[in-house]
Amino acid sequence: KTEMDALVAFLQGLGTSIKSKR
Repeated sequence: KTEMDALVAFLQGLGTSIKSKR
């Protein structure tokens, strides 16, 4: 559960970063 949560947060952060850059 912790690993999945970390992965989800990491992916969400990446998505936000990409959207922010664009």
